[in-house]
Amino acid sequence: GGRRRAAGRPVSCHDDRVRITSVESTDLFTGTVAPDHAGDRVVLQEQTGLLGNTWKTLKSGRLNAASQFALPTRFKVPDDYTLRVLFRGDARNAAAQSDTVTVSVAQKEKPDFTIAAAPQIVANGASTAITGVLSKAGTTTFDPGVMVTLWGHASGEPYGPITSTTTSTTTGGYSFTVTPAHNEEYQVRMSFAPFRVSAQVYVGVQDAVSISSSSPTSAVGQSVTFTGTVAPDKAGHVIYLERLGADGHYHVVAVGYVNASSAYKFVWKFGTPGTKTFRVRIPGGPDNVGAYSSGRDALLDESSWPYADGWQGHARWEELQHARFLLWWLTAADGEQAPAQLRATGVAAPGPAAPSSGG
Repeated sequence: GGRRRAAGRPVSCHDDRVRITSVESTDLFTGTVAPDHAGDRVVLQEQTGLLGNTWKTLKSGRLNAASQFALPTRFKVPDDYTLRVLFRGDARNAAAQSDTVTVSVAQKEKPDFTIAAAPQIVANGASTAITGVLSKAGTTTFDPGVMVTLWGHASGEPYGPITSTTTSTTTGGYSFTVTPAHNEEYQVRMSFAPFRVSAQVYVGVQDAVSISSSSPTSAVGQSVTFTGTVAPDKAGHVIYLERLGADGHYHVVAVGYVNASSAYKFVWKFGTPGTKTFRVRIPGGPDNVGAYSSGRDALLDESSWPYADGWQGHARWEELQHARFLLWWLTAADGEQAPAQLRATGVAAPGPAAPSSGG
């Protein structure tokens, strides 16, 4: 297992990694938990809060012998759902969660009054087309020259007309273009009797997240500040700083909140040299579909590592130098001189090694 849970620290995906690998239709969610937790329980959850941090459990199940899960779920209400799989943690490992996925569940189509949205998930500020075909009731015969109106509503709001009316074409077709600011549910209705209505279609609006760093380079023990904004306004919403891991996936390393100006700030202090890649993620919910920023690299110069000159004041400098000297001594050839940088530190070389026993 990984580290034990520390009281009061944020949930981290360093200890366990939960990954949704497949969504088949809207019924089956599959994935894995690493390291192995065969037999332990995971839960499928929906994000229901406007601030991104309220989760409702929809389904639970146990990991199989390969530490994989398969959670069948049937959605009874058409909507856009923001979902994750959560491992609650155990004596060996802290809790961890998968990245979120957004699933759009549409109402069953009405063959004589069709409706569709393309695209169904749009970027913040982008438009989508609501189109369909009107036929005479109960038939496939086109119904031209009929005035229809687009209605819509956001989560928790009542339906209302969105645009002016249009008239169905000779082939029964109609089209509307909309630019929603939040997730919306749309329906097309006849403007006059017999007031027939289409099914409902859902359009998700993805948040836009920017990211910048205070410096493209840093040093071990120093910090870099990541800042950015979220649109539309997400004041008070939870937001995550994530770092790209050796496994090729991003993992949460810090949790924060969007401020009153819909901006955020993370300060990250580095402990090892090398190039680190970070991004910021805001989870979705009833108002909007979540989003990621682009990746941002931070390069830590090797010369900043505490083995280098100028780090004698570091709290653990002498301990680190002893460790490095021991590593050199164990691997050096007979008569080989220690590196000049180590000789200059004044750290004493280790004494003769005791004979090893066993293999």
